[in-house]
Amino acid sequence: MIVCSKLKSLVSLVNELENFDYKEEEHHIVYGVKNDPLVSKLIDILEEAEVNFEFRDFRDHRPTREQLTQWAAFMEEPFPLNYRSTFVKKNRKYFDKFTESKQYQWISENYQSIERPIILNSKNEVLWIGGRPERIAKVVFNLVQD
Repeated sequence: MIVCSKLKSLVSLVNELENFDYKEEEHHIVYGVKNDPLVSKLIDILEEAEVNFEFRDFRDHRPTREQLTQWAAFMEEPFPLNYRSTFVKKNRKYFDKFTESKQYQWISENYQSIERPIILNSKNEVLWIGGRPERIAKVVFNLVQD
């Protein structure tokens, strides 16, 4: 009788666990430059909404060639550059003459040329690159600004 009661309790517990809706909070990685006004505003929005994220400043976390390649593929561009920036426009003729290896090195050293912010999920999959913080907050993080 005691065994039967414990078995019923165990079955009941298993049923509860099967119906339990556990959603682990997603961890995000945001790459950018801390003093960039758009990145700074995005960080403020995410902190205010208590989003679980880690910020990585390009000055402290220089991107690898693999990361740059992944980001460029997401953008469907040869390189993850901010082609609208004055810095990129001024240096484009020199950049185009470099070997591919030198181009990646130049981008890593000249982090201000990279499109930002870059948002990754916990699996290091790219979710978003560039744009306004309000749009990123709404589309990527499902946050609605008042």
